[in-house]
Amino acid sequence: FGANGFYLPFDPEATNFSALDLSQVTVPPNSNYGSWPVLVNGNIPPDHTDTYKNKFIQSALGASFVPSRVYFTKPITGLVEIYGSTSGGGNSSGGQARLYDIEGTKVGEYTFSVGAEPPESPKWVSLGSVENAIRFDFNRGGDVSSYIRVSAIRINGELLFDYNSIGVDASGNGNNFLDQNFAVGNTSQVWSDLVTASFVQAGLSAKDIFNGTLNSGLYPGPSKTSQIDFNGFPTGQYELYFRNTDPDSLISSGLVSVNNDAFNSLPYTWLPVSGEQLNKIVLVANANPTSYTELLGIRLNGVLLVDPNVQDTVTDTPLMNYAVLEEGDNGNLVNLDSAVSTLSATGQK
Repeated sequence: FGANGFYLPFDPEATNFSALDLSQVTVPPNSNYGSWPVLVNGNIPPDHTDTYKNKFIQSALGASFVPSRVYFTKPITGLVEIYGSTSGGGNSSGGQARLYDIEGTKVGEYTFSVGAEPPESPKWVSLGSVENAIRFDFNRGGDVSSYIRVSAIRINGELLFDYNSIGVDASGNGNNFLDQNFAVGNTSQVWSDLVTASFVQAGLSAKDIFNGTLNSGLYPGPSKTSQIDFNGFPTGQYELYFRNTDPDSLISSGLVSVNNDAFNSLPYTWLPVSGEQLNKIVLVANANPTSYTELLGIRLNGVLLVDPNVQDTVTDTPLMNYAVLEEGDNGNLVNLDSAVSTLSATGQK
């Protein structure tokens, strides 16, 4: 057992793997939909209609072909597929998705076709077998109203997802833990009970900061100045995860201050807090309801703060793909010559 969960046979030294390097985001996806982390949370929506708008990302809108872009934390080699769809607009091309290596050379590509992958029926499409892909771009087609929507990535047939605090299979067999609302993080208390927030967007509360997802959070209402006060939080090294919905127009997206230190540009960024105390955050929004800076999460000493009452469903089934000891060591299981035992387990394929 560990401080934040159980590790047998998972490796606590290989935790918190992030598949995407969010510090290098240049042009984020359309801010009215999901943010980059939804690509690697392991949850694929039934379709790409607006009913599930927070479960996929959508290409940036506008008159230019500037792609939304993100970098992987490690080079990707193998067959790469994305679960995508397109509106198409009035052109034969609904847009492109591309992969590039560290030298900026294109190593994979897929062009969406109008009518072939509508939002009502997204599909797995292949960008090809690639070597050392480090960057993922996608952009709309020629029509200004067109868009691409993407909700997942597969590498050699396996979903790419962020490992959480329980970790990865220590045996090397790939039985990595995938959870859903499993309260991964520091759940030592109900953190939202220690927070007061004024003039936030209707329907939101401090609970949205500590929901453990990093996909949605807390932001002020239009033309409002929201102050978030943290009462009795422990000392330590804090990091704050922000999302700026309009990073190319910093003033219109609002201003942020943390413990009276002011910042402007905060697009998908973990921001270290100066000192060892978190006292208050001030978010200032303008009149545009789609332009704001959102607080998505807080880490203390490298561990995400999560309210303990958000835990829900575990979607992993370890006995279906588990480390099996045949000879010698296998994962954390050790064969002792002095002991003989039999364990039978039946799983469902």
